[in-house]
Amino acid sequence: MIDIEKIRNNLEKTINKIETRGQSYKNEINKIFNLDLEIRTLKTKNQKLEETRNKQSKQIGELLKNKKNDQIKKIKDDMIILKEKIIKNNLKIVDLEDKIYELQLVIPNIPHFSVPQGNDETNNQEVRKWGKIIKKNSKPHWEIAEKLNIIDFSKATKLSGTRFIMYKNKGALLVRALMNFMIDSHLKNGYSEFLPPLIINKENLFGTGQLPKFKDDLFQLNNEQ
Repeated sequence: MIDIEKIRNNLEKTINKIETRGQSYKNEINKIFNLDLEIRTLKTKNQKLEETRNKQSKQIGELLKNKKNDQIKKIKDDMIILKEKIIKNNLKIVDLEDKIYELQLVIPNIPHFSVPQGNDETNNQEVRKWGKIIKKNSKPHWEIAEKLNIIDFSKATKLSGTRFIMYKNKGALLVRALMNFMIDSHLKNGYSEFLPPLIINKENLFGTGQLPKFKDDLFQLNNEQ
């Protein structure tokens, strides 16, 4: 999620950096900037209202000593009005913060400075090569995998649809071995192993960036009981 401080302190720079991703979010970012400005204005107002209430509270203390009940009643009435204004402003602040949060969810992160700018993959920069590329009589990896009987594309399509893979025989064994290798390596470096639930709540899906972007692609349970 984009840091609001970046928008607050470097509005135009932030807009320009995000637009290098090939899509404009200028309207959303400007809305966040204006909403944030409105929030800060309301907070300043509340601060002044609180200061006035504190002064009035001290006045009541002095008036009590002199038993000036009429003046005390008027000040108390004024304090009630001030309190209502503060509550109203706080409710507006919460509403504005919710709007900012919703906008932040749809704005992508700023690309790292090292990411090359371009319209498609032709603008990518090759960092390094490993191994020797052999093109003569070469076969694509999926044909090799099917020939070795370690992947079954047809059954995967029947079970889940296109673009899914079912590993089998030594293919499934290789995937499991890689998982174990990764876990064992991390355990040796001081990490702890967990087996989390298979179902996750909405709050964590927002936290990991799955929502709202992938809302229509996620499986969900409608019954929360």
